Amino acid sequence: MNPNLKWYFLILVGLLAGIPRIGIAQPSESAPLRIGYVTDLTGRGAFFGTQSSRGTRLAQSESSALKVIVEDTAGDSSRALSAVTKLIDFDKVDAVICDLTPICTPIVGKVAAAKKPLIYLSPAVSISERYQYAYRNFIDYVEGCHDLARIWKDRGIQNAATLTPNMEFGELCAEGFSRVYENRNAVRYNPGDDLRTPVMVLRSAGIKAVLQVGYEPDFLNWYRLCNSLHYYPTQGFMEVMLSQAVREAMGEAGASADMFGYEDLSSEFIAQLDRVAPLAGGEFNRQGAALAYNAVKMLERAFSQCSNRNDSVCLDSSLRSEPPGTLLMGFRGWKNKNAPYPIKIKRKKAEL
Repeated sequence: MNPNLKWYFLILVGLLAGIPRIGIAQPSESAPLRIGYVTDLTGRGAFFGTQSSRGTRLAQSESSALKVIVEDTAGDSSRALSAVTKLIDFDKVDAVICDLTPICTPIVGKVAAAKKPLIYLSPAVSISERYQYAYRNFIDYVEGCHDLARIWKDRGIQNAATLTPNMEFGELCAEGFSRVYENRNAVRYNPGDDLRTPVMVLRSAGIKAVLQVGYEPDFLNWYRLCNSLHYYPTQGFMEVMLSQAVREAMGEAGASADMFGYEDLSSEFIAQLDRVAPLAGGEFNRQGAALAYNAVKMLERAFSQCSNRNDSVCLDSSLRSEPPGTLLMGFRGWKNKNAPYPIKIKRKKAEL
């Protein structure tokens, strides 16, 4: 090579080295912790997502070293996969949180391939079974439905049944229920079905108490039909599903109802949540917000304890360990990747 050209080449290389590279910067260990949140802000799961996203906003407001990026899936599983792909590949998140079984199930493979911690707000156990770093942050439906059924049996209710959606969480509830009512009547349906036939079947069978878990649209359909057909069994359901719309739709059919749910939230947390992340209407149920808040705070704690954000073993150890103080609703960390939230049975008062 010509000596002059050689010098020109070296000078050019030096100049190019000083030019910033164009592209997505890789986060450094000192960069804010980035958490991707996949939920329904619209669609059938919005009753939950609009509440849980409030919890992430509150947690983020308490730390300048934390950023939560929320993606709305509108209840669409294909959108859920696209959302988590964006979060991992483009936003470069360090961990992922998701809401509800239909949204969390399709994203497991992508999160597992990226080896990111996944905290999911769903009663499903199959998700944590598929991925070793997936942690269920929800009440146990087997135990919750069992405990509520036990209350009914102790009251002398002999003819009870479950209205069971054909999904994993429905089967989990039916399993717990059957431990008390061995010859249970289980009427199954697909979420979104017209429930007129199940209502008529249960009424014709003389069922005095019905325990169900499902989504807001199914609850609204159920109560509308119960009221129109004058069928008023004792109702049983999961408290976190008691959205403002469901509460208003209950009518006479919901005058007698029992719920299994979480421990009550403190007035301090409620006041702080409503101040930082206000929501017009639908304030009756803040438990979704509390679950999301717990998830974000535990991830923040885990990453602060691990010098390498890609150290899955260290992060796993931290997430499984009990935090120094109890978080909301009796949360004390994960045991076998499940959060053993204390279960509380509550009676819905007619004046509500």
